[in-house]
Amino acid sequence: HWAETIHTVHRMNPTCRVEVLIPDFQGNEAALNMVLAARPEVLNHNTETIARLTAACVPTRFISKP
Repeated sequence: HWAETIHTVHRMNPTCRVEVLIPDFQGNEAALNMVLAARPEVLNHNTETIARLTAACVPTRFISKP
């Protein structure tokens, strides 16, 4: 699905740059390789954690205050 969407956007508008925010694909490297083969211009992965571990994983400038 991800790779197909990237290919479709590139085909329909060759000057459009594609940025994708992907899941972890549950560790499936073949799925990641399919996305990479579709050649998105920007590839990002959102890393999240539980509240009690946030301070250890995320710089404080990125933590929103309640």
